[in-house]
Amino acid sequence: MSIEKGSFNYSGQSLQRSPDHIFEIKDPDGFALTAERLIERITALEKATGDSGDVSRSGEIIAHMEGRHRQRCDGVG
Repeated sequence: MSIEKGSFNYSGQSLQRSPDHIFEIKDPDGFALTAERLIERITALEKATGDSGDVSRSGEIIAHMEGRHRQRCDGVG
């Protein structure tokens, strides 16, 4: 699954691409999740399930989000 295309589902929550092509993830309360908060949720899910199979794919999302953030901070993206 490519993060560059459309939207997909993360743990029951919809993940949509925003106008500037940065993904926005909303938690159940409707607040946008930061990469740090997303990492916390993924870690909790891994601990709760004892299985990092599906969750490991979320690492790709985080890497993408952090990479885009670094690009924007460096003025590259």
